[in-house]
Amino acid sequence: MLLSPMLSSANEEPEHLVGVATIFDDAGWHTQVEYFNELIGPALNMKFMYSDKLNNSMELTDFMTRAISMGCDGIINFVTQNDCVAAGASLAQEKSVWYVTQNSMINEDVAELEHNLGHVGASVSGMESAYYELLTELITQEGKKGFFIYTGSAAGGNQGTGAASHFYSTKGMLKAIAKAYDLAYEKPVEDLINEMASGYIETGRRLRNATARIKSGFFL
Repeated sequence: MLLSPMLSSANEEPEHLVGVATIFDDAGWHTQVEYFNELIGPALNMKFMYSDKLNNSMELTDFMTRAISMGCDGIINFVTQNDCVAAGASLAQEKSVWYVTQNSMINEDVAELEHNLGHVGASVSGMESAYYELLTELITQEGKKGFFIYTGSAAGGNQGTGAASHFYSTKGMLKAIAKAYDLAYEKPVEDLINEMASGYIETGRRLRNATARIKSGFFL
């Protein structure tokens, strides 16, 4: 685990207090909190201090400042926009506390900071090709007539404002659809994914006497 530099046996050192900054506030997050408290904490000699749902870098650094003042010697960051990752890593370096982020894309601006332990997440390396192959296989299965792609936060994932893993998985799937059905999208795939407005994507091909169109808005 990337937090290993600040971990030790419960018999050797006092319990560590770790701040956890989050963008979540749903049932899944509360399950994760239980996991941290009941399993991770006792196993790794830790207790956790959790933020409320955070929305930007200012809210992140405000929480980190409070957490550090209350004795936290590490921060786990789930606020993953590029500017938030950078602001958090810089503050952790300034305050000499350990810092790790849940994110798939490395922020190169702060990657070399001593107290920035890195990122935990699905690597974007190979993500596009893996989902291209996955959807290609599904398309070739008998009886498969259509697909609903729901990727959560793909928009901006290649720019540090969304989820990189969502962006590149969506890119692979859209390319697989275009290849399988001989479609020509009206815009580059990257632009389609980053489009925030709902609407239809023209594909330049007629299927069953109707122009093939793909509904956007579920790529966000």
